[in-house]
Amino acid sequence: MIWITSSIEYQNDLEKLLKSKSDAENSLIVMEECSELAKATSKMYRVAEDKPGKFLDRKEDLREEMADVMICISMLQRMYKISDVDLEAKIRGKMYRNMQRLKGEDYE
Repeated sequence: MIWITSSIEYQNDLEKLLKSKSDAENSLIVMEECSELAKATSKMYRVAEDKPGKFLDRKEDLREEMADVMICISMLQRMYKISDVDLEAKIRGKMYRNMQRLKGEDYE
C-alpha cells in the first residue's frame, strides 16, 4: 500500500492542508470524509451490476471517497505523529487477528 506520508510528492501539500485549518477543523473533516466513504460503500449495494452506467458512476464515487479517506489518514498520522512503521505494525497485527478469527482460533 502506498502511504501518502511516505511520498515526497505529497508531503508539502499535506503540510499545507494541515496548516490551513486548526486540528479541531481537520478532525471534523476526517469524520465527514469517513462518513462519505460509508455512504458511497452503502450505495454500491443498492445499484445493480446489470446497470453498467449507474454501477460505474457509483464505483467512481467510491474511488473518490477512498482517496479522500486515505488523505485523511495521512493527515491524522501527521497530526498525531504516527509513523508509517507504527501504522504498518498495527495493520499487520489486525490482519493476523482477522486471519485467526477465520480459522476459528483464539487470537488473543
